Amino acid sequence: MALSAVKKFVICSTLLIGAAAAGVGSVGYMATRPVELDLQQDPNKVELQEADRKLQLFNEAAENKKKGFIRLSEVEINSFLENRHKMVTGTNATSSVELVKTAILLNGNSINVVTYFFKPVFGYRLPFVWQRLVSPKKETNGWAFNLQQMKLGTLEIPPRYWPKIEEFVGPIDSAFEDRMAWLSQIPTISITHNEVSKAPEVRLYTFVPDQKNR
Repeated sequence: MALSAVKKFVICSTLLIGAAAAGVGSVGYMATRPVELDLQQDPNKVELQEADRKLQLFNEAAENKKKGFIRLSEVEINSFLENRHKMVTGTNATSSVELVKTAILLNGNSINVVTYFFKPVFGYRLPFVWQRLVSPKKETNGWAFNLQQMKLGTLEIPPRYWPKIEEFVGPIDSAFEDRMAWLSQIPTISITHNEVSKAPEVRLYTFVPDQKNR
């Protein structure tokens, strides 16, 4: 176990030196550096209830083949994610990764998925913040989220090292796998801005609208 942890940490630090042109200490500091979430609003029970209400309406409309869409704000999504994390905490006892929380930041046409976790490295329980900038992309069999950028702490990871970071992190997204499978089957996913508040929002459609009507 110790050898595996060392190998994975070396991959995530010393191998990145060539790309970052920095020392091991600098890379290690950047990879474990705290990152503050700049959320518009903290997750809460009221927004969780609203997210659950909207998702139930969406599922009912989809089952009855009715055209419609729902709007999900950043705080509604984060309230849902926080509750989801509470439901599954402690169920992944076989993983060395301790998930603290996952949240999203809506940014233009992209979503910044920010995951806080602890992982033992060299016998020490270290905190990490894993950031992934993704955007929804329509594929033949549904929707996928295209990875555009990755950071560990404040250290930007070159694309060729993304698989190694994913190996280092492990099955940290397993708590949300069923939700990702559900999202992939939605007819249309759009990231846009609310007409009134101008705040970013995610829209889920039960049908495929004209481009101009999204």
